[in-house]
Amino acid sequence: MRQKYIIFKDDKKKILTLKEYAELDKGLFTLMCEENYEAKNIMEKISEGRKELISALRTNNIFPPQPNMVKIINSVISLYNTKDKDSEEVILDTLEDLKMNKDNLIVDERDESVEIDELLDEKVDDDYVDQQDIKTISSVGTKAIKVAEDDSIIIDDDK
Repeated sequence: MRQKYIIFKDDKKKILTLKEYAELDKGLFTLMCEENYEAKNIMEKISEGRKELISALRTNNIFPPQPNMVKIINSVISLYNTKDKDSEEVILDTLEDLKMNKDNLIVDERDESVEIDELLDEKVDDDYVDQQDIKTISSVGTKAIKVAEDDSIIIDDDK
């Protein structure tokens, strides 16, 4: 999935705007969310550190994963360090990131020695089958519910 973040710095209004777009069709990005932040607060968070800036930019509506957030805050910092620039665009491709970071993926190292045919074998060991237990389970707390034919409910879907 591809996402695009456009970051606008408005020095007149003293706000930073972060817009999140998602690619719903190839090359077609749709606005998902827009958040505005006070420029003063963002500049303070930049001086306090990267973790604080990430915390300030994340909201209930915009909460990118850590690797994506690092790219976004790098653009925010660059935007505030450059006087003649008022916007930055960050395009993220989750699939490409996964391909690039495949060495960091967690691999399931369970024993794969059991053949699939063994798993599908329908034979049940006699040790596991105790007919008395099955009778006990089926007779405890089970009662059949009988519904009279004339008590059926007719649902009209046309309404």
